[in-house]
Amino acid sequence: MVISRAMVWDSETRELRNVMYKGLASELFVPYMDVDECWYFKKYRDAGEFGPGVSSTSLVPLNDCPSWRHSETFLPGFQFQVRLSGMLMAKRTPYENVYKIQNQEEIMSGLLVSENFIGVVHDHFVTFRFDIDIDGPNNSFAKFKLYEPSEFHVINPSKLSRFGNPSGYKLVPGKTAASLLDAFDPPQIRSAFTNNQIWVTPYNRNEQWAGGLLTYQSKGDNTLAVWSEIKGTVQLRIKILCYGTPWDSITYHARRTFPVMPTVSASFDIKPANFFELNPISRVAHAFDNDLPVCNSISSGHNNKCA
Repeated sequence: MVISRAMVWDSETRELRNVMYKGLASELFVPYMDVDECWYFKKYRDAGEFGPGVSSTSLVPLNDCPSWRHSETFLPGFQFQVRLSGMLMAKRTPYENVYKIQNQEEIMSGLLVSENFIGVVHDHFVTFRFDIDIDGPNNSFAKFKLYEPSEFHVINPSKLSRFGNPSGYKLVPGKTAASLLDAFDPPQIRSAFTNNQIWVTPYNRNEQWAGGLLTYQSKGDNTLAVWSEIKGTVQLRIKILCYGTPWDSITYHARRTFPVMPTVSASFDIKPANFFELNPISRVAHAFDNDLPVCNSISSGHNNKCA
């Protein structure tokens, strides 16, 4: 899914104002961090290796919503919210409970979710790429350090409010999670864009995908992490903001979630910061008593009827 030319109606200036030129899900990294020989090698980049657009289908009423028909289903929304649901990945074990493990030093790489079943540890890292265009292309990235944690803003220094504040939007992060892979593990080198949750780089039309243009069997020498290290401090006018939304599946491997995992949501916000001259709600017309619906209770007492 791609968001193109996102604009906001300004009730004060009576015009549409630019916020974002283009936004998309750049990469989805799924590492299976299990030492078992049947699982340890499984590391997928669903965007670069499989293509989420190729495997995407429209939601079917009563089949996908509210139910599901895949092992895992990603539901991205315009509020930058992604939800994960489906079946838990599990593997067999000879143990019915932890008390039957003879060797207490034996490492069980996962949580016992049912008799003879272990939940497989794996994560999901979705990296979004935003070509921010607040009131034009002359944007800068600013870090406001009031107290830790800081606030992250994209501002337009050439567009000031009547109080002298630069027009901008701020990124409000959601949950965090870190990859359990070693930093020098080849899959992690290829997916080094998960090392940070926020990246800012100058615009380059060839740097649209966090895992690189040719992800399959790559060596990790053409990723978002490499581009950022080469360019260093961002001084160019047009900025690209990348944000990663993670799921740490370890916390969801519990007895109550087996075999069907409840929907897990992860989201973040991009909110106005000195973008409007006044609160847009101030221009909303007042509601009068005659405009409100009149509701009457039906004699049965079980239903309400509004006119």
